[in-house]
Amino acid sequence: MLFNIKKINIQDDGVYILDENIKKEIKKKKLSASLIDSWLKSPADWVLNTYIYPLVSDKKETALYRGSMFHKVMEDFFALEPSERTEKRLKQITRQVYESEEFADQIKGTEKEDREWIQSTVLSYLRMNYDYQNEQIARIYLNGEEKSGIELFVSGKIGESERQVLGFIDKILDGPNGFIVQDWKSGAKVNNYDPTKAISESNPFDYWRQQTLYSMLLEKRGFKVDKASLIFPRAETEVFVDIHSDKVKAQVIKDVEQVDKELEYAINNNFFFPFKKGKYNKWAKYCLGWGNTWPLEINHEKFREMTLVNGEMKW
Repeated sequence: MLFNIKKINIQDDGVYILDENIKKEIKKKKLSASLIDSWLKSPADWVLNTYIYPLVSDKKETALYRGSMFHKVMEDFFALEPSERTEKRLKQITRQVYESEEFADQIKGTEKEDREWIQSTVLSYLRMNYDYQNEQIARIYLNGEEKSGIELFVSGKIGESERQVLGFIDKILDGPNGFIVQDWKSGAKVNNYDPTKAISESNPFDYWRQQTLYSMLLEKRGFKVDKASLIFPRAETEVFVDIHSDKVKAQVIKDVEQVDKELEYAINNNFFFPFKKGKYNKWAKYCLGWGNTWPLEINHEKFREMTLVNGEMKW
């Protein structure tokens, strides 16, 4: 009976998923830019972050809900007619989003800090001096209907992958030579990719992979994409991605196909997910002592209740 409540079995180099409901979810999983990036860093860290961390974490996920809050502000702002997009209106929308019921539970206890954060992020965006009144949000005919180029859902097959690749594009503009694909990033730190150097922890490919992936999904639907970038208001920086590079596209296809194949192998191998050493792989550090990353903040008692180690109840 005690064994049946266990959800994972940690081995010397990876983790088995024991929970049948989690197994069903993994079988249905489609690929996304974030899944691909997390998987390539460490498959075991990905599966534990996705399915176990929410069950054992008591930590307030500030970065997640603040990012969602900023995305909502910009989504509502660019849904306005161009002539209505003014600095005053943007500040009004910021206040409305912050005070809405949607984020009431998340900001409880840190209201002052969260209000200051969203206000300063919007002010940083304004300092970037975009001509937002003349930005034309694309109207896109997709899946039998016309849709706005704000928070646009896209999906499709990439390369020889069996799984669908999907994602939400934050903003698509009409440009003189095709679509301009943009994504909002709410972090203050920018780790851009240098295409003259090898991909590594100090030269991450995740920004470029995401925007190239989105552009390729649009191109598969027959749309022309001219440019793609990521906007970091808090860093007052815009990262431009060379989406037309054959080398970059080939790397994206390679990554998609690799993760698709490895995920299928993990499922067929009794749901075994290997750990990898890495700068950000907290679960590899916590479970096996690999690496020097900062501590994983979880409820240790909850984690012990659902965990076997090499098939035994060690705790």
